[in-house]
Amino acid sequence: MPDGSKGFSLLIIITAEFGAGIQLGFGFTLLAVGGLLGLNRTMKLQPLMDGIRTGAVESIMFPHDVIANAPKIISDLRIIFPPLEGKFLIGPMAKLGFARRPRPHEQSASSFAHRVFETPGKSPTRLRS
Repeated sequence: MPDGSKGFSLLIIITAEFGAGIQLGFGFTLLAVGGLLGLNRTMKLQPLMDGIRTGAVESIMFPHDVIANAPKIISDLRIIFPPLEGKFLIGPMAKLGFARRPRPHEQSASSFAHRVFETPGKSPTRLRS
């Protein structure tokens, strides 16, 4: 563990993007899906909210050019999902687009959706969104 005690922590984030997306109807498009699994990890809500405002969450949830951005991604993960003995995180993620399909050089309006379940630890199970 980071404090020098015995143990381990693991954080896995997996994502898949669908290029132009999958049409869902009513103008919505599914652009990407993913998931998060953390063993001996917790989630800090305030840094997550700050990351939504600053865009740091995008580097974690659906990163682009992972190799070039690895230092920033790792730093953001350490801040938002720090190690904590006895905690377990699991969370599905989705990236939705709205309105017309963009041309290759344009951006579409998009939104992230996620839920993170944290259990067990010393406090009761928590649902974070």
